[in-house]
Amino acid sequence: MPTKCGSRRRRAAPTRHENRGAATQLPGCGVRCKRRRSTELDASPRRVGEFRMTALRFAACLLTLVALACGQAEAPPDDAQPRAVGADRPVVEWSPPSAPAQAADLAPREPCAHNDPLRQAFFGDLHTHTAFSLDALGRGGFQTPDDAYRFARGEAIGLSPVDAEGRPMRTAQLDRPLDFAAVTDHSEWLGEVAVCTDSSSPAYDTPVCRGLRPGGTDEERAAWQADRLAGRGPLVCGEDGSQCRDGLLTAWEATREAAERHYDRSSDCSFTAFHAWEYTRAPGRSKVHRNVILRNEIGPELPISWIDADQPLDLWTRLKARCNDTGTGCEALTIPHNPNISNGQMFTLDWGGLPIDEQRARAALRSEMEPLVEMMQAKGDSECRRGMWNVLGGEDELCDFEKVRYIDGELPPDCEDGTGEGGLRGEGCQSRLDFVRYALIEGIAQEERIGINPIQLGLIASTDGHNGLPGDTDEYDYQGQNSNVDSDLEKRLTTDAYAPHPLRNPGGLVGVWAEENSRDSLFDAMLRKETFGTSG
Repeated sequence: MPTKCGSRRRRAAPTRHENRGAATQLPGCGVRCKRRRSTELDASPRRVGEFRMTALRFAACLLTLVALACGQAEAPPDDAQPRAVGADRPVVEWSPPSAPAQAADLAPREPCAHNDPLRQAFFGDLHTHTAFSLDALGRGGFQTPDDAYRFARGEAIGLSPVDAEGRPMRTAQLDRPLDFAAVTDHSEWLGEVAVCTDSSSPAYDTPVCRGLRPGGTDEERAAWQADRLAGRGPLVCGEDGSQCRDGLLTAWEATREAAERHYDRSSDCSFTAFHAWEYTRAPGRSKVHRNVILRNEIGPELPISWIDADQPLDLWTRLKARCNDTGTGCEALTIPHNPNISNGQMFTLDWGGLPIDEQRARAALRSEMEPLVEMMQAKGDSECRRGMWNVLGGEDELCDFEKVRYIDGELPPDCEDGTGEGGLRGEGCQSRLDFVRYALIEGIAQEERIGINPIQLGLIASTDGHNGLPGDTDEYDYQGQNSNVDSDLEKRLTTDAYAPHPLRNPGGLVGVWAEENSRDSLFDAMLRKETFGTSG
């Protein structure tokens, strides 16, 4: 399979919109990638312990990561974020809590006819959203997980807007199907979306549910915002939260069933569908999101969200307890994305004051659970940025590629040795630890200090589209990523508080070197970090 950027092209009707740019050779990639306008990012880091800036600091600037990164930014999942911040937002566990994975026999499959022990490249997308996600629904999306997998396998699906009879006015289709994909709908408010879109639900016609759905009045949207500040609002979920727990279980089972239907277990091994979700942590409106990918169909009863596990440490600990350590065959890994708008929070390590054994335990847990990072996607590139505090060495002009924090030509302030807030709004400082090159060096420094490297990451790309179109990376026929929000050229040329639509891009693809196109083979390759990402 070719690694040329934009190799999987999509046909869309009725309007074609070309977004051409000069070709750029990324260092160490061997692939030509289209280069669009420059922009810069936002974040802020806090170093922990002694961050030794000697030759190691200089080496950071010389690292050339063997992976591609190009792309730009899509609208933020505003409706997937709580308005309350940090400790002001309650942590609410389900009652009863999610059950751990249960032992079960895996569904039988035929051996893949094409297995290469020397490994081969497979291309996919591990980050896409459907109308099961609150933000996608709010933008007028209607695609289901089934639609997303049909699109990934080469079928045409409809896009918004719709006409008076509810028929899609646009269609999209890949010229070349993907090898694998994962639907990663936001676990936060997945149950609320299920409740409020089910006309048989007692909450369906309440002002809160009308405010959640497209077309709600300002008063109804305010009612929804007020209800969800409680973590799981009683007006939708009921006083005991059971309505939303049932809704979440229904939506999660539907997502899993779609993955099972589309996973090719024949000897053709033509397509692999992973069970997955997005953990959407956003403290202080900073983007600290992670996708959770499961090895197979064995998983915990419910996906884990920021509402019930408000720190990454809590997420990893629960994944271990409910999946990886259950002895059931369940195994999960996490993939952070968009550190470029995390205000330094994604890779800052805040355990410096703990006993050394606890620091080592946390470093080992992070390294075990998080083998990859999504360095390129619709909201821009997170590899590097020129001129960051305490990064020495010659400047790399390619670090200007696809930066979303550079609105009106003004760079965000540097967080230096701290962290900030507001990245999802295009606000706050930006840190060197918003970028993967420098985060990898932080990991090496931590290994020198405590003996364990917590940040050892393979590189991937994906789309983060909210149209249910995994792998929709064709820049020459870009139709937007956000349903009605950027469905035509005029909308794509307007600006908003988050980032101007013209600065956004279709994202990239995940490349995986594996023996065959099966869940086990691809997942093992991810754990080995034998991955790369494309810039389109």
